[in-house]
Amino acid sequence: MKKIVIAPCLLLCLLFPVFVHAQKDSGTIFSKAKNWQQVLEEAKEANKPIFLDLYTTWCAPCARIEKEVFPDPQVASFMNVNFITVRVQMDTTSHDNEYVKGWREDAAKWNKYAPAFPTFLFYTVDGTYSGREGGFHAPGEFLTMLKKVINPKNSYLDQISAFNKGELSRQQLLKLAYLAKDNKEDSIADQVAKVYKEKYVDPLSVDSLLNKEADRFHATFIKLFSFKDKIIQYIYSHQDSTDKKFERWPKYSKNLTDFVISRDYIYSKKSESSYPQWEKMRKAIARDFDNKVAERLILNAKISSSYGKKDYPQAVRLELYKIDKYGLDTSAMGRVHANNLIYDVAFKYVDDKEILEKALSIMRRVIEHENGESHGHLDTYACILYKLGEKKEAIEMENKAIDIATKSNDTRNIPIYKEIISKMEKGVAIWKEVN
Repeated sequence: MKKIVIAPCLLLCLLFPVFVHAQKDSGTIFSKAKNWQQVLEEAKEANKPIFLDLYTTWCAPCARIEKEVFPDPQVASFMNVNFITVRVQMDTTSHDNEYVKGWREDAAKWNKYAPAFPTFLFYTVDGTYSGREGGFHAPGEFLTMLKKVINPKNSYLDQISAFNKGELSRQQLLKLAYLAKDNKEDSIADQVAKVYKEKYVDPLSVDSLLNKEADRFHATFIKLFSFKDKIIQYIYSHQDSTDKKFERWPKYSKNLTDFVISRDYIYSKKSESSYPQWEKMRKAIARDFDNKVAERLILNAKISSSYGKKDYPQAVRLELYKIDKYGLDTSAMGRVHANNLIYDVAFKYVDDKEILEKALSIMRRVIEHENGESHGHLDTYACILYKLGEKKEAIEMENKAIDIATKSNDTRNIPIYKEIISKMEKGVAIWKEVN
């Protein structure tokens, strides 16, 4: 990968104070390019790297950056000398002008880089992605960030170059692996993490891997591990003690080892072009582990396969069977999963009365566990009742949802529930409207 080329005048900007003259009043100069191709041409002509500000119209920190940071004399002078600066709106509004609309196709490509706003992306002169930053920074902090990014000794691309030359220390390797992961450069992250694993994880004893640093690494780069790795075998055999030690999330050890076993025994074997050999895979898992693990993982794989084929009745049927076999998860996340299954899949896509009645009974158990305090779950229950033809009871339940929403001052959902009641009274097939 190419490094950012820094001209001598740019190095002077890094070493000496910037004296502001004409830029003091004008602030940061933004490119008028109408698309990414034009930006690349502008960067090549000016021999400058690219600073890309991804913002939305509703983002308060974005507005503060625009109002307080870009006009700052020192920030503006540094950016105008060192970057081609581009601002791209990432959301869509009814007030968008032709310039904003012209960027939509390019903007869609950057969605994966922007989990929050503002997000700042950096590219070399030739358009090579070279890193990401984000969030609000006061002018001084913002300037420090820019100098860090453009400094060859700290740049993301320089770290990758040092990795390719085998010059990174243990901690530098680990830092680069996480940085590449954060930058959505999964292939680079995996390359770096693989080297780190081979040098600094595989040779260690299990005791040395039972710490938060190691836990974060194997959870982040779990696809680099197999059941042959001693740490995975240990976690599988000591799930209770591992869960207490790491406390990353409920049933952490089970979920992690389930992922590894499923990947190696099911998804690496299953061909999407032919009927999966479920029984053969079940026997292989049962042979190396036990029947309970095999049955549970094959059931999960069948559910996933049904969703993949958009066979929603079968997916719901299997999900309800799973609840019958292993019990209803009444944790907060478990109840959310049950609600989403029943509303987003059963209500929207399933017409089989028997399946809907089973879904209704599961939703009733969720509501009883919560003492009927979730208006969203009451709404789901009402919708299933309505689809089963119990209009009167459905409207009564929807009114209860409104009462609870009113008590919690949920002004967003109250009008939605009222509209649902209006449609129920008119006999509208509301499940068809939400598909």
